[in-house]
Amino acid sequence: IFISDVHLGSKGCKSVYLYNFLKTHSCENLFLVGDIIDCWRLKSKIYWPQEHSNVIRNILSMAKNGTKVTYITGNHDDFLRLIKPLNPEIYRDFATHLYFL
Repeated sequence: IFISDVHLGSKGCKSVYLYNFLKTHSCENLFLVGDIIDCWRLKSKIYWPQEHSNVIRNILSMAKNGTKVTYITGNHDDFLRLIKPLNPEIYRDFATHLYFL
């Protein structure tokens, strides 16, 4: 499954539709292809309803349950390129099925 331009953090995001889609579909590989989180919008005003957290939790659950999740950052979520693990052991466990490109 390939997903792009979700823009979590913006009011126009269709997070409920994405959440329902992910809950009803399984896959071996999930590709998050840019602009999943809209950092540009979040810089000007914080907007993060529970539905956006539900999407993130669902993606993390998929990774925990064996789906290989590949996150390719876009221009709106380029801040993720700066993330470095604070605790390598936790990161190693988490990163078993989650990859940032």
